[in-house]
Amino acid sequence: MTTEPATINEVYRISNMILSKMLKNKFGSQYSVRLNSIIFFSNRLTILNSKYVEQVSIKSLKPMCFEELQQVQKFLLSKLNTILICTELDFYNEVREVKMCIL
Repeated sequence: MTTEPATINEVYRISNMILSKMLKNKFGSQYSVRLNSIIFFSNRLTILNSKYVEQVSIKSLKPMCFEELQQVQKFLLSKLNTILICTELDFYNEVREVKMCIL
């Protein structure tokens, strides 16, 4: 049985859904997260892009301390790379940094 690789749109949709669910399970339901679509698509469509820095918007219903933000950032980086390994197959490039925009 052969499977076709996921499209960039599918990878984006799946990544957002899984990241949000995992973040809520680990840190609580007060968080919501969304990948920046422009940067996500640009990273995958630009030839010879060696940066692979993703940007996420994170919203919290409660105040966050700096240490918690650092933990969330490390968690998102790790989980995003895991998701991309599984969904991008032949075209996977490691995300080196996650920039967070706090709403």
